[in-house]
Amino acid sequence: MIRALAINLIMTIAFQVIASCPAYSAVERQDLIPLGEDLGFPVYQWKDNSIPTKAIIVAFHGMTFYGLAFEDMASHFASEGYPVYSYDFRGFGFWRKSHDKYKNIDGKVHFSQATEDGKKLIKALHAQYPGQKIFCIGESLGSNLALWAVSQESLPVDGLILCGLAVKNSYHPTPRWVLDFAREITNPNRPMNLTPYVKPNLASDPKVTNIYLKDPEIVHKLSSVELVKALITNKKSIESTYLISPSISFLIISGENDRMFKASALPDFATKLGEERTTVKILPKKGHLLLELAPMDNELSSTIDTWLDDQIQIKQTQVEKKEFEDEGAMQTKPNTVSLLQ
Repeated sequence: MIRALAINLIMTIAFQVIASCPAYSAVERQDLIPLGEDLGFPVYQWKDNSIPTKAIIVAFHGMTFYGLAFEDMASHFASEGYPVYSYDFRGFGFWRKSHDKYKNIDGKVHFSQATEDGKKLIKALHAQYPGQKIFCIGESLGSNLALWAVSQESLPVDGLILCGLAVKNSYHPTPRWVLDFAREITNPNRPMNLTPYVKPNLASDPKVTNIYLKDPEIVHKLSSVELVKALITNKKSIESTYLISPSISFLIISGENDRMFKASALPDFATKLGEERTTVKILPKKGHLLLELAPMDNELSSTIDTWLDDQIQIKQTQVEKKEFEDEGAMQTKPNTVSLLQ
């Protein structure tokens, strides 16, 4: 009797543990895939080959981050049928290592080149997955680079998921500003420690902030020149949105307590993009960092999953409607040869 109860208890606990684990076991991550070697920059892939592909996701990481920082997010979407591809921006991630194939010769960050790399990756994936829809997802600076990419030229992109988008900066002056300003004005190329500025503003969960601060792959120092470049890049991306194809849809997500960029500026920006194709979601009690270095939040994953499913259905309906209209136009077109006879 006791033995039977013990076995039953063990089986119950085991079942609960298995049920509580994310269904990521079938997802395979591949680092520095051959596609990236062909394109000339580090590319990472997450894919579950046991399930049908719904669409492709291209991920743009945040400033100071790297492509593999999307580990949990990418595993989640791959397990849902969305293979995820991320890459390292110039000056970040694998570019900072001594490697024959990916040498960052000048040791600096290059946001324009990072945007070009993103465009190349999108085009290459479109060729690799003909007929599949492509969605881009970005966080912070990555959101702005994704936005900038689709404004520069017509790309085979169906939608953008923009988290922590830099529309309007949020400033929190401290006495340290004066000291760092005095140092940087004499040597603007000197790397500056970002930790005092990041620590109180990055995330709502202190555990995530600690992971960030201890991560050796994170770039913890940038010069004032590089920081100004980021500000200019963000500004250009916001100013260029009128050039974006009207066929692209947007999901903009921000934490209610984002201390980096003002969530209050997003509704007006959504109006600028077009309310009929833009969805804005403000997550209560959340900070700036939402996607990278942390397990996917249930509300966040549910929001994105639902939006993706809806967009795929909407896009498919639009395709079928166009095909039906084209077929009808062909059937009603007068037979010119008969009329001439």
